[in-house]
Amino acid sequence: MQPAPKLTCMLGQELRIMKSLVLQCIYFAAFYAGILDLFYRRRKTPIVITYHNIIPDDLFDKNAQFIGGDHRVSEFDAHLSIVSSKVSIGNRCIPGEVLITFDDGYKNNKLVACPILKKHGASATFFIPACYFESSDILWVDTMLMWLSYVPDGDYDILEHNFALSNKASRSQAWEAIWERLLQDFSLKQRVLLEMEERYPVNALEIDDEYLRLRFSALNEDDLYAMIAEGNQLACHSYNHDILSRLPPADLQSNFEKCEPYRAKYNVNWFSYPFGRDDEVSSQVVELCKTHEYSKAFMNINRPSDDVHKIPRINMPNSTNRYLIHAKLSGFEGALKSALRLG
Repeated sequence: MQPAPKLTCMLGQELRIMKSLVLQCIYFAAFYAGILDLFYRRRKTPIVITYHNIIPDDLFDKNAQFIGGDHRVSEFDAHLSIVSSKVSIGNRCIPGEVLITFDDGYKNNKLVACPILKKHGASATFFIPACYFESSDILWVDTMLMWLSYVPDGDYDILEHNFALSNKASRSQAWEAIWERLLQDFSLKQRVLLEMEERYPVNALEIDDEYLRLRFSALNEDDLYAMIAEGNQLACHSYNHDILSRLPPADLQSNFEKCEPYRAKYNVNWFSYPFGRDDEVSSQVVELCKTHEYSKAFMNINRPSDDVHKIPRINMPNSTNRYLIHAKLSGFEGALKSALRLG
């Protein structure tokens, strides 16, 4: 007899909780045994961490249905304190320093994140899509995420599939299914946007005004110049955040070429791949990045690499557990998990 799906799900959840507790105990012991300090000292590669959006705690909690990966102000503030207690925060991307990066370029980066950085005497590198120099429209992917997060509960047909949206889990599952279709055929992007608009207009979504301003309003040129004046770095995040690995060769070349008129507006010659995982970053994308003479390019996965055009980044957790954070930054977490897999 096969176990009931609900029971299987519960058992899986219990195992994940137990695994997390065991790892936390190991990180705690490694911290006080000096093992994490040893890993920090032996680390020969830059430590690069990445964020997207920093949202005031009350707005974050009021908008908990949003399925994107954002952080609370309290988490970001605590992260900076925890990080700087062990490693200096810099902007050179060199061993012995932590480089803080942000992707996508929404208003919260300037209005919320920058004051916290300044409070800690730190700066960051903000990867900005070049299309923001032409338009204030939000990125297509955020339009999709916003729609899926805030459309009223109900059944919606997208790409000939019916999605019953009733809670955060069902909305996340819908996004995963749509994302898989986009990876298979990225030409469906405009169709998805059109069908979402037809099923329920984006402008009719009920979203807190302040949250909408901070989370879904793009930075403008004045914002960007003000951020540079505060000591931050701006770098390129493609033209419009398309899945570069899924573009036809001519469109991929065009995406890079459209960034060229705006290269002088960035104050550092770096590039962050949109989405930045293996499925979204092909060898052709990396080669074009080199051809267009970006000196460094950043992934969105934390896997060791000596290639300056595939620099790994650490996605910070929605946690202020200093043992977990130091385990991540020092490289101990990755080494431990690799050892457990090999074992």
